[in-house]
Formats: sequence, C-alpha cells, structure tokens
Amino acid sequence: MKITKARLKELIQEEMDAMRGADRPGAGIEDIAEPVDDETRDRAFDSPEGRLVTLIKARETLGKMTRDELKDLSMSLDADMVATLRHILANPMYAPMEETVELAEQRLPPNLAPEYLAGLRGLIAKHGKEKVAQAYKNAGGTDRVAAPMPAIKKML
Repeated sequence: MKITKARLKELIQEEMDAMRGADRPGAGIEDIAEPVDDETRDRAFDSPEGRLVTLIKARETLGKMTRDELKDLSMSLDADMVATLRHILANPMYAPMEETVELAEQRLPPNLAPEYLAGLRGLIAKHGKEKVAQAYKNAGGTDRVAAPMPAIKKML
C-alpha cells in the first residue's frame, strides 16, 4: 500500500487530533453529535487496529524518505503537525518489526550490520546457501552470536 504525501498529511492531522485529545476528528464541525464510544472517534480508521496499521505504514513510508524529503514535508506542515510527525517517527510502537533473518535452517542473530548481511549474500551467490550455512555453523555462528566473517570465508 502506497501512501501519498496528501494522505500522509491527513494521517498526521488525525494523529495530531488524537494526541491533542480532540473529541473527534474535524472537531470544528459543531453540528455533529459527540460520539458515544472511543472506537467511533476515529472515523477515518476502520478500527483501533486499522489506525495502528495505518500509522505503522505511515512510519514505514516516512522511514523511506530522505532527510531532504522529510525536511520539505515538515516545511509544508504547521507546528502541531510537525510535532505529530515527530511523534510518529519517534514512537517505537509504529516502528517496523525486525525481520528474522535465516540462512538455510540456521537463524541469524537480530540487529546484524547491513554490511555483514551483504557479505553473507555475496557468499551465498558465490557458494550457495547450504554451503554458507554449514560454514557459518562451523565457524561458531548461532542464532545469538554471529560467526566472524573471516572464519566463514576460511571454511568455504
């Protein structure tokens, strides 16, 4: 699902309303009755879970933007919306979940450096997944401790 800049601005505005404790989105419209329960307050979302999924996707979209793109976006927002943008970026609840990386049957530790993973991919392309997995295991690699790259290469 792609999110346009206009939709991202709408999401930021809705999140800003939620952070501010607004009674309902579009709180300036006086002829709409007060919602009875919390779930109907966010009419832009199908459910609280839908709201969370949308904010996670917004965070994912924001995470793919360069610093310059984020700066341009923030310059087009008012101060409250910038605060909401920062809230979305800083809130760990909206951060993408870490993927589990596996090498054949062997799970790799979380938070491996991208360079290390790129090195493994290069070895897999050259030697095959099964051989690299066996070399990783023989070099002392587990699902908690990464094997040293030189040791893996030596095993191949």
